[in-house]
Amino acid sequence: MIRDAIPSLIKRPGHADIVVLRYYRDSLDTYDDILNMVAEIWNAKRSSFLPKPDEESEEEQRIDIAFALHLGMTTAVPEFRAEKIAYRDGYKRPGEDGVYVDQDHFKKLGLPESLEPAFDADGAVALLKEKFAEVPIRASAEPNRGFCEYRLYSSLAEVQRNHKPKIGKAAFLHVPADKSPKAVELGADVVAAFITALIDGSSTESKAGRSEL
Repeated sequence: MIRDAIPSLIKRPGHADIVVLRYYRDSLDTYDDILNMVAEIWNAKRSSFLPKPDEESEEEQRIDIAFALHLGMTTAVPEFRAEKIAYRDGYKRPGEDGVYVDQDHFKKLGLPESLEPAFDADGAVALLKEKFAEVPIRASAEPNRGFCEYRLYSSLAEVQRNHKPKIGKAAFLHVPADKSPKAVELGADVVAAFITALIDGSSTESKAGRSEL
């Protein structure tokens, strides 16, 4: 998978290196699992991420997450697509467990109809197109109320409610479904470049420069 092929350290001469940590498992296409996943990611326990630390510590470590990048696969069109917005309502598909979304969950929490990442997706995509001229890459403000959009909205909602210094620090990139070695290698390069472009185009860069996937 592309996620597993992304380097754990993105080196940038003259700038802080970017540490990439991956959530320890794939999330399920169920509404409850997505909510649990984003809560666990933003709880920022080091044990929730790969690669495992070189040394085990008896005390649970917490990490400073610069931003979380969620990945999903496109099936209809083989392209890379950066999502610019996610909506609260309109999810009608049942999850893998057969359970439908609680339409009132986010409303009861007082969350808005839409949430947007605090990143310049258009600017990041423009940088990617310069580097990958032959690769279909675009930014989108037309999500389809699928589980990918629910992941992005849930992540943005989690930081808005419980981690206010990180408001907006979640992004979503769709990647092609092709799992051939060549496609995975290209996908990992595009995602690494996308992470770099997001950090270079925002104020999220810190000494750690951590990105979580």
